[in-house]
Amino acid sequence: MTVTIASNTDVFLNPQKTEAQQLMSVPVETMQHVDVKLSKVLFTKDDSNSEILLLGKGRGRCVALFERDDGIDPFRVLSIKNTDVDPNDACKMTDNRVCIGYADGSLAIFNTDKEDLALMSRIPSIHNGCASRAICLNGNAILSASSNGTLSSVDVETGKSTRIFSGQAGIRSICTTFSNNVVVAGDSNGQITFWDLRQDNSENCEVFG
Repeated sequence: MTVTIASNTDVFLNPQKTEAQQLMSVPVETMQHVDVKLSKVLFTKDDSNSEILLLGKGRGRCVALFERDDGIDPFRVLSIKNTDVDPNDACKMTDNRVCIGYADGSLAIFNTDKEDLALMSRIPSIHNGCASRAICLNGNAILSASSNGTLSSVDVETGKSTRIFSGQAGIRSICTTFSNNVVVAGDSNGQITFWDLRQDNSENCEVFG
């Protein structure tokens, strides 16, 4: 029991709070997505680093958009979209769009113009159910590389995919060079492969490793 004296004549008796009651009265900050494993961090703006896209895997799998803030916290949450499938990779597109490749081989196009993740389209699995492990922009198309060793070009307007190559090992990373005419890919066997997209024959490639 604690005694509070307000004046020379007034005495108030206040029951002392137990430890459990004291803990209940203290605001507790709850962290969301505590089991998230980041698979990708992407700056979505070309002119600044003000917006960041995060891909989370695991129990807290999600796609999240953050904005740089000058307040107490360095970043402010703009939008978080939970998903049933792990997002593996993302790339920037034109007109404030981003493309995301998922573990089931599907692709999704989001618009970030309104400080939100607005789903524009979803393209079903293009790798026979295997993961879209790495993606990159190639002109008006998206190149998607899979864990089953396939590399495909996807028209994001129609959803139509064209297989470029089918290898023996899962592709882990891809990029384009020489004015987007050549694709470079690294696979799980440690090989680096170059494809010339100007050639229709899939055997016109060079393998190193």
